[in-house]
Amino acid sequence: MRNQIWSFASNIFEVVTRGNFKKMSDIGESHLAKLQAQDAQPDILDMYNQEHPLVSDYSNAYNLWKSKKDLSQEDTQNFTEDIEELRTTKIENWETDIRKVYKKYTSRYKGIFPKGRKPFQSGEYFIRVQAVEQLITKIGDDVALAAVKTDVEAFYATFLLHFQKQDANANIISNLSADLEIKRLLLAAILFKTLGKLMSKYSDNPIQVESYYDLTLIRKINTTHPKITKTLAKGATFNWPINFTEETIIRVKNLGLVPIHVGRAEHAADPITAGDIVQPNDTTDIVMSTIGVGAFLNFTNEDIISKAKFHAEVL
Repeated sequence: MRNQIWSFASNIFEVVTRGNFKKMSDIGESHLAKLQAQDAQPDILDMYNQEHPLVSDYSNAYNLWKSKKDLSQEDTQNFTEDIEELRTTKIENWETDIRKVYKKYTSRYKGIFPKGRKPFQSGEYFIRVQAVEQLITKIGDDVALAAVKTDVEAFYATFLLHFQKQDANANIISNLSADLEIKRLLLAAILFKTLGKLMSKYSDNPIQVESYYDLTLIRKINTTHPKITKTLAKGATFNWPINFTEETIIRVKNLGLVPIHVGRAEHAADPITAGDIVQPNDTTDIVMSTIGVGAFLNFTNEDIISKAKFHAEVL
């Protein structure tokens, strides 16, 4: 049985900001301002000077990460809408119109749709982009399918653009997240070091230490844990935009009738084909380090007939 860590040996600033970049920003800036208010005292001024570069560096990195993430939401939404339109309206219309010219049993039809609608409705998203591109090639100069080809080409132009933007944003955000996590740990370390100095300074009157912190931020450990209940359309993938570390644990309860795939991905729109599988009516606690790599936590319903529903929360 593992021994419980002594509370004073645990860095409270690192613990309460795991998976929450904003909270670390708030704690750092609030604490720095309180030190500055008392910097007429030489020892407090020294603490302020040591912390200031790290707080400033973290704040700049956090603002850049948040700005990029906010701006990328529109691109992700556009691509998600394209995926849904392709999966339903577009492929159904294209396949129906082509079948009016070439019956399903003909070699020409089979040459265009060797796997039917499946490549357009499931699998990795870059494969779906390729499927649309290949459909244009397969139609070729077929005059009888000219109208279909025009519509496919128009959709593909927008679809490819949205995919490229979303993919580029995902890589940038992933790198910014990794950099910000390093800065979070560095800032947590200096905050813990300063706490030790303040405890030493006020050892005869420890209550004074509280005046240097916004305790409402530090005490919010369990009350702010993210929770979500979500219904997933058939074949759909959902990205839960939370911050997490390798040690973060999420509890997933499957409320539906089909399995749910949970995993980490390089991109917000990537479907999960590995990771962990939560069966109907099951509840599973999942450690982030065990479900792959990547900065995005995604949930996928691979079933092409039924919707999926789940509840998830960070422990």
